[in-house]
Amino acid sequence: MRMSFKTIKQLVIVSAIAGLFMTVSAEATLNLSVNPIAGGNNLRFGRVDRQSSVNKEVRIRISSNEGTQYQVFQRLVEPFQNDKGQTLGMDAINAYTLLGSNSSGTLYLQNLERLGYSEQLVYSSSAGGDSDSFTLVYTAKGNALQASGNFFGRILYTVRPIGSSSQDTVYLNAYLESSDDFRVEVSGGAGADMIHLNSTETGSRNSYFTVSFKDNPGDQIKIYQEIDALPSDELFNELNRNLLLFQTEGNTEGMQEVPSWTKIERKRTLLYSSEANEDTFAVAYQLDPKIIDQQKAGKFLGKIKFIVDVNGIFKEFVKEVEVEVKPIFEIEVKLPPEGVSFPNLLPNSPPQIREIEVYVKSNLGRPYMIMQNVVSPLTNQEGGIFAEKYFSIKGELLDGAQGKLAYNDFESVPDGEIPVYFSDKNGSSAHVKVYYRLRPYPEMAPGSYATSIMYSLGEM
Repeated sequence: MRMSFKTIKQLVIVSAIAGLFMTVSAEATLNLSVNPIAGGNNLRFGRVDRQSSVNKEVRIRISSNEGTQYQVFQRLVEPFQNDKGQTLGMDAINAYTLLGSNSSGTLYLQNLERLGYSEQLVYSSSAGGDSDSFTLVYTAKGNALQASGNFFGRILYTVRPIGSSSQDTVYLNAYLESSDDFRVEVSGGAGADMIHLNSTETGSRNSYFTVSFKDNPGDQIKIYQEIDALPSDELFNELNRNLLLFQTEGNTEGMQEVPSWTKIERKRTLLYSSEANEDTFAVAYQLDPKIIDQQKAGKFLGKIKFIVDVNGIFKEFVKEVEVEVKPIFEIEVKLPPEGVSFPNLLPNSPPQIREIEVYVKSNLGRPYMIMQNVVSPLTNQEGGIFAEKYFSIKGELLDGAQGKLAYNDFESVPDGEIPVYFSDKNGSSAHVKVYYRLRPYPEMAPGSYATSIMYSLGEM
């Protein structure tokens, strides 16, 4: 088949036009570049202390010949973290776009906003997708730094045509050194991380924590305390919170907020406030002697947290507390001055009553009995024995004592050892009054009568 010269010329023109379109399509680009204005390939804030803020600028350039409107986003992909795994806090790094730094399009993020993990729109191009550049300013806020050390983070920038899934991305590594000259220490009375409290000792040198700080440049310092874990025994029985008392002590420059013995709280409690350059105070602890016998015996371990707030920057110190409550199982008997004796009795004399008070202290958590043992019968000086049925006993519970009496009304006193009181199931301490009544009778021999009675404790 033969083609004319004119046909060949038309084919060449068509091929050339098709080649031109193919070349334009192959060279369509949308590229993003990110460069710190201070130079280098990384964003370096340098040393930032709590009294300063550091600004660093980054120049963003977009090269486009697609003729399509596009947008630029940023987000934090790796948090600023030091080698201890501590982070700066979300409010530490903020950003805004520099007004007037672009040639066309629209700048967003014109107010200072924190750099977060979700995408932030920072720029939208003109409708024709013209190439452009603009400046982002990053601010490291010293008063929002929550830890010290060398920190590394990473920022991701993305340019994306509107309505398209294609995109170009750039990562920027960022470095910051957080300086914290302010130093604070919390230590036990013996320099340890623990204090020991004993139910039989108060005011020992191990019963306080010392809190000290130095090199404060004049910031407002507030120091708090809260229970991190209320002391509990091996069966997870918690110590009675009302038993644990504390107060602040020491000759300080700042304001001590708890200068007298106070019940410890689970909630956060302000201990101290100041703007001093340095200071030291102690937080002392003791067990309330008024209610110590109400606490079941055992060894209790817990934790107390100290929170140091310096202009919204927090440091926490968790310390251990060991409370040892020694076993108590004691009885105290308070006799009348003349003992259990009934002087100058005649057959027609009125009845006489003698009172004995019995105190029991127990923290074993087990029920018990108060036992009475009439060692000898009621006898007079000549050895005459008073008839048993005219010698009676009755009990009374005092001071809110729980449990049960064996004798609620007067009954004859039996010989030998008998229970006169049964505790509650928890073996609570008790205060019991026992009345002994002697009623003369016609057949009795006149005289003074007496007996010996012993009291003891027995577990049920």
